Amino acid sequence: MSDTDALNRWLTHLEAFEESDVRPLADREEMLAVARELGLDDGALIKVEVDAEAALVRGQAFLTHGRPEDAVAELRKANALAPWRFDILAALAEARTAAFEKTGEPAHRAEAEAAARSLIQADPSHAAAYTLLNRLDRPVARPVYQVPPDDRGARRKLAWALGALALLVVLLLIGYLSVASAPDSMSAGPQPQPADPDVVRAADPDPVPRAPTPPAAPTPPDGTRVAPAGKHPLPLAVVPSPATAGLTFEDITSHISRHGEHVMATVRARVRNQSTDLISELKGEVVYLGAGGEVLDRDEVAVVNSATPQLRPGDQTFLTEHSSGLPWDTVKAELRFSTAQRGA
Repeated sequence: MSDTDALNRWLTHLEAFEESDVRPLADREEMLAVARELGLDDGALIKVEVDAEAALVRGQAFLTHGRPEDAVAELRKANALAPWRFDILAALAEARTAAFEKTGEPAHRAEAEAAARSLIQADPSHAAAYTLLNRLDRPVARPVYQVPPDDRGARRKLAWALGALALLVVLLLIGYLSVASAPDSMSAGPQPQPADPDVVRAADPDPVPRAPTPPAAPTPPDGTRVAPAGKHPLPLAVVPSPATAGLTFEDITSHISRHGEHVMATVRARVRNQSTDLISELKGEVVYLGAGGEVLDRDEVAVVNSATPQLRPGDQTFLTEHSSGLPWDTVKAELRFSTAQRGA
């Protein structure tokens, strides 16, 4: 049996499993056991989780740029591939709420409320879910468009009037140009001579107009230049600590985007438990640094907590962190983990 056939059977199982794109979280180990029974090997299961992560990133990007309906489409794909992911369900609830606030569609409101209540069922202390319910209860302002009466006669008269006005403007313009271009020997003074092309070329060997040079990126106090506007790699290091004992960090990618005053960063890594301990909690922070090593900003991260599956020996999980509002002179980042709960 090919991997494609096994993957299709897995997707068919997921379609039969879900009654809608919003439901309580599935059990990850139970779903992966079913996938293995359907013929998926570990490599194919990793691809499923990688595809779910990619759809999550696309959905969050659509939501950040004010396109909630596109975000809903991507996050539904992610939720279908990994129905046990709490963060995907939370992102889908946020996108559904934003789509309802933008369009006022009752279907978006119903799905958003169901997703928020599923989050509360999975984690009663999840404050963001209660905030979403409060947003859904607010009245949505809808534009009211007044339909003009069907008065074809009035429109025809208006068209004739506009045509006559345009013709009058053209005639006046022609008359003005005729008077302005007429020679006046009494008042005409010495006429300027045309510029010598050789002199022009000597003064400016390349007279083709150039686009204005974009402003340079600001220079930090220590004189180090940061990258200009656009998307650039962001150096990222994992700081060893007792909390990271027995853990490996693979496929680490990070980049920073600068557009005008807006600076945001994305950090991703695969975390694998190489120890013999069961890890039920792993928390830390992403620290953003300037060129001189000074701390400019920091964001908390929770790779494993009460809302995510425990990390058994040999298991792996994914870390994804999006940060915005960073200082312009951010040039590198560090992952620092301070809390690791080991054992059952």
